[in-house]
Amino acid sequence: MEKKKIFIAMVTIIISLAILVIAINLIFNNNFKINQGKFRISDALITSSTILKEKTKGEWTFDISQNNKIAILIQSADNAKIKEAYLEKIRVNSKEDVRIYIEQENHKISYKYEELKNEKVNIYVDEQEKGYLAEFDIINKDIVTDFAIPEEIKEIRHDGTILNIAGIKASEITFRLRYNLVIIEPEGKINKCEFDLKIPNEKVIAEGTTIERLDVQKLSFKVKY
Repeated sequence: MEKKKIFIAMVTIIISLAILVIAINLIFNNNFKINQGKFRISDALITSSTILKEKTKGEWTFDISQNNKIAILIQSADNAKIKEAYLEKIRVNSKEDVRIYIEQENHKISYKYEELKNEKVNIYVDEQEKGYLAEFDIINKDIVTDFAIPEEIKEIRHDGTILNIAGIKASEITFRLRYNLVIIEPEGKINKCEFDLKIPNEKVIAEGTTIERLDVQKLSFKVKY
């Protein structure tokens, strides 16, 4: 009986140690530590709408693209600086054909998704009080081309409601976007945050423009020392 108790105790200790090792590996995977660095995401917004490009002046014929502006506010402790920022491991999944571009219009940056698979996308971050703002557009280009507004439509809004007029369903333009936001500090320390988004908000067709606030509790930087 005593031997059986000793055996059970040993098995329990071994299982506990195994669980501890797995937990440590998950937390410190690839030498990355969670939330041990100087950067925190304090807010993140996705603003979804559309972009209309008039084909012929005076005629109601447009190319229609769907736009998702992602704005990420990053807090910086101890006045920490950013040497470089980029997106990596960008993956797009959709049931329908999508033509995804990543753009920073103010900095004249435009990348086509098909051209940047397994590549990194350098982005500019703007310095703010006690932190930085990373802002870029995810554009599903030309979901409708040469669309002529029907004669019975006397007024249009230059927003997502035109998708309803064009007969576009939310399921036809919805896609999943995954990527890592990477920040490199001047001394070379690497900070990574994983994003997994489903965009656009399906209400964009009815409401025209939607603003969605992400749960920042799920957005944590991992730091490589």
